Amino acid sequence: MASFRNNAQGREEWPQWPKIHGRRVCYPDIMVACDRQPPSDYYENQPLLIVEVLSPSTETRDKLEKLAAYTSLPSLREYFTIAQERIEIDRYSVSNGETTLTRYTEGDDVPFASIDLTLPAASLYAGVE
Repeated sequence: MASFRNNAQGREEWPQWPKIHGRRVCYPDIMVACDRQPPSDYYENQPLLIVEVLSPSTETRDKLEKLAAYTSLPSLREYFTIAQERIEIDRYSVSNGETTLTRYTEGDDVPFASIDLTLPAASLYAGVE
């Protein structure tokens, strides 16, 4: 994840406090938003991109409940889930009310199209043992 954060530094859309307000409040691992005037200092409700790192205890919730909640946000363009125990990244791209799943594994390049960034899948696991 350090690779993702290093490439996003200095961009205006990088938020300081990842929290989303909609029907529920969630704390994603990474969120990118371009709302120049968020409704609050405490939450953001117009994210472009959200990333959740999966754990055995949260995987089902992140891939079902949070997927449904996040993709209902009109501003969202991409939602990523990143497995902890294997190199596996699921990209849910949202366009015209439809969600498309693409899976990336070791050796693939992962496009973060909403912020014009592509990273090797393995780089998202740099420093993880």
